[in-house]
Amino acid sequence: MKIPTTALALRDIDVLFRPFEHRKINLHTRLVVAPIPRLFSDDGVPTIEMKRYYSRRAGHDVGLIISEPVSVNETGGVDEGMAHFYGGRALREWKGILRAVHISGCKMAPLLTHAGMLHPGDSAAGPSGIEPVSLLKRADAMSRESIRTVISDFARAAAAARLMGFVGRREDIVIPWEAITRIGDDIILV
Repeated sequence: MKIPTTALALRDIDVLFRPFEHRKINLHTRLVVAPIPRLFSDDGVPTIEMKRYYSRRAGHDVGLIISEPVSVNETGGVDEGMAHFYGGRALREWKGILRAVHISGCKMAPLLTHAGMLHPGDSAAGPSGIEPVSLLKRADAMSRESIRTVISDFARAAAAARLMGFVGRREDIVIPWEAITRIGDDIILV
């Protein structure tokens, strides 16, 4: 189906390429890439394919990229191709990806994740020990100490992200409703 090009449609599209300025975050365009699981890591370490993928996205006038889901610890991954956001090698590669993204003026936020009971194999860890799809008990419930450890892992990953230059603290990306305009069924403009 061919979409008619009108002056109104072109004006609406042009708005996407205007800067977004807010006291918490400034983006050079209003285009945001949503998180899409890529599963291209090599044993949790980001690869050159991942760097190329994010760099290509940033090179198309994108203001913000939200990374694919990344695991905050060894029990947090869902798939063996899921990238880690902990450990020296993985963090060094994420820093290289971020540098490549920043060349285009784009900002990036990591999607920090812990899969809980969705983690495959024997190392699944969740507060109840119950697998959410089958509702079967797969593991012992996490202790309070184990839960505190996962919370600390999130905090460490968030601190590492911030030190590297990622954005993404809740305060950074909360956008007030008055700055949001709906321009389609599933498209919003900030």
